[in-house]
Amino acid sequence: MASFSATVTSPWDAARTFKYMADASNFVRWDPGTISSRQVVGNGPGERAEFDVEVSSIGRPLVLRYRTTRYEPADRSTSGLVQLEAESAALELEDRIEVTPDGDGSRVNYTAELRLKGAWRILSPVMALAFRRVVGRGADGLARALDGERVPR
Repeated sequence: MASFSATVTSPWDAARTFKYMADASNFVRWDPGTISSRQVVGNGPGERAEFDVEVSSIGRPLVLRYRTTRYEPADRSTSGLVQLEAESAALELEDRIEVTPDGDGSRVNYTAELRLKGAWRILSPVMALAFRRVVGRGADGLARALDGERVPR
């Protein structure tokens, strides 16, 4: 399994940040590995919302169906959590996004996990390095999109 975690602060309040982060159609705005993203189930972020996300992949682009599996909205004084999961024949992905009020702004803890399946598992060490690099660029893009900055580890 490959995992990556980053924290970003934003001057946006927690409710606004949560709404932006829970809408996977916004991935294309901050994740350089995302080619396109569109909602296919539901109308905006929420429980059971689904998104087709086209990502750069080795050889050719890959379309993943991201499903919202947990949705607990944040407001100006309460933390929120959204979890999105995707699966293909070769892999499973899980994005977990926690948004916490931080003064007048917010703090985003973003965790992404990738699990290869079947015979693909042999490539896990190589994929872990590539995954961390790609998701790290996404975290930098997220900080820019939220008018914020990454928190050093």
